[in-house]
Amino acid sequence: MNEEILAAQRFMLTVSLTILIVTIAVGGMFRTEVAYPRSALPAVEVTKAASFEEDLTARHWVLGLVKGRQADLDGRLAKYVRHGEAVTGLTIVTRHTWVDNLIAGATFGIYCPATVTVKGMVGKPVRAEAGVALHTGPQRDV
Repeated sequence: MNEEILAAQRFMLTVSLTILIVTIAVGGMFRTEVAYPRSALPAVEVTKAASFEEDLTARHWVLGLVKGRQADLDGRLAKYVRHGEAVTGLTIVTRHTWVDNLIAGATFGIYCPATVTVKGMVGKPVRAEAGVALHTGPQRDV
């Protein structure tokens, strides 16, 4: 009886260590990258462009099947975009880092975070094309 319990414990330890090693080895390789402008953002020339990069966390539950709280992209872009400025060269990268995979494994897939990286450039448009809407941050009353 004790030998069966010890064999089961060794098996679980071996499986756990294998999963940990695989998670560390492939962490960050599962990624989706979306680059704008496609049709969503017009390609505009900007003056004095400043680049930005921000890491956010998207939360998922039950092996990623249930969507939890998502990354607040509008709120983060509003931090960089002022009135009259435009976002250009926006790239959104969603990836599962080894820490995300470790957390998902430790919770047996109940909680599955993902890291979302937002990169882009912000600046004043040189000229606005007729009929082209620019993605300018939220309008705030001052």
